[in-house]
Amino acid sequence: MEHTTKQYRIARTSVEAFRKLFAELKLWERLAECAEVRARSRSVFVVKATTVGHEALREAMGRMMAPAAH
Repeated sequence: MEHTTKQYRIARTSVEAFRKLFAELKLWERLAECAEVRARSRSVFVVKATTVGHEALREAMGRMMAPAAH
């Protein structure tokens, strides 16, 4: 499958949440769906992935960056 590169902006987040998401994304680099993950800043990720990889990324971002229910 062809890999495309996209930038993902994330809302302001805690350093801990950012680190957790970045660690999960770095694990994906070993899979065929994701060729490269890098953080440009605490609010922008650059990801080179297949369509499946980008869909999984959006799902993970929703899970990890959603505000905790009180």
